[in-house]
Amino acid sequence: LDKAPRGQERDVIEELVGGMAFDMGAQVFVDQVRALQRRPDQQRNLALFDMPVLLIGGDNDPVYPVKRQEFMASAMPNARLEVLKGGTHMTMLESPARVTELVMEFLPKPLVLKQKPLLLE
Repeated sequence: LDKAPRGQERDVIEELVGGMAFDMGAQVFVDQVRALQRRPDQQRNLALFDMPVLLIGGDNDPVYPVKRQEFMASAMPNARLEVLKGGTHMTMLESPARVTELVMEFLPKPLVLKQKPLLLE
């Protein structure tokens, strides 16, 4: 949240996130980081995922910068990326109305998948 503008909303978000981290404890954070470090690379699988995907990120996200957000979106055939101006890694807390609007706009769209050839024997 270091790059987010200062203000009452940021203070509330920092208190909320800090409280969650404190409640979970340091070991949970260590375990999460280790799990991320040890997980197998899934980049090849992104290209195989042909379901519609909505990615929402912040333009000031220090954890997952815009270039990484764009890479993930470009790796999936049916992905749409929305980058929220002034957002960090907590866009759902920073801009709940906008995130809700984007999700509600995304959800009712009909599911259209690429047709795979039917193999007859």
